[in-house]
Amino acid sequence: MILSAFMEKHSLTQSDFAALAEIDQSTVSRWLSNERAPSLASIFEVETLTSMAVSGDDWLRQFYGPPRSPNRKNNAKMAKVKSGNPL
Repeated sequence: MILSAFMEKHSLTQSDFAALAEIDQSTVSRWLSNERAPSLASIFEVETLTSMAVSGDDWLRQFYGPPRSPNRKNNAKMAKVKSGNPL
């Protein structure tokens, strides 16, 4: 679940959530507008505050999109590199 959905579900304003997280309201605003990604420490804090309803995976999807499917060509290249024969 993304943070905005969590906040809506629990009728929390940006100021309410900021007070719970002990951060500035403008920080929450930047996260919600995708202007700025939270730090790793903040991600862990949000996970704790939301009882994992908003997870690190949710943040990654929000800021970077869904995971891409594996690329077989790149996997073959990586196997060569790991074997010590990249050519």
